[in-house]
Amino acid sequence: MTDVAPTSPKLEDLPKIDRDIAKALVHGVELKKVETHEKQVLPSPTEIIQEKTHNEICDGITHFTPERLRRTSTDEKQVLPTPQDIKQEKQHQELTHNIEEFDSGKLNPVSTEEKVILPSKEDILREKAPVEAAHFDKSALKHVEPQVKHGCEVVEAQ
Repeated sequence: MTDVAPTSPKLEDLPKIDRDIAKALVHGVELKKVETHEKQVLPSPTEIIQEKTHNEICDGITHFTPERLRRTSTDEKQVLPTPQDIKQEKQHQELTHNIEEFDSGKLNPVSTEEKVILPSKEDILREKAPVEAAHFDKSALKHVEPQVKHGCEVVEAQ
């Protein structure tokens, strides 16, 4: 370790504070006296009405007396089906009865034959053409120089 004693900074090296701020720190600053007013936001008229109706409903539920109810009798009425409903039900019953009572011995025996129809040569060639065109080997072609031939003779006008 070094044997150097710590030195305190000189007065000129210390940061300077404004005199007004220094006085305020040492003596304190007196603030103005102000009264605080607490403001309470009042509910709107619709909120008041909603709260009243809610309270009335809750009071009605808590103070309900079942003795004030009157006994009633219910009349059970039996609705008869219409003629159309009866007709539909009879028709449905007849169909189910006929299906249940059907004699399968009256049916003719049938044997199913599965026929395999092979495509014709034309159909096979028609299907091969797009595939062969897509995978055509261009290296098998020979280079040919085109020659222009006119099939027309030039006739000079007389």
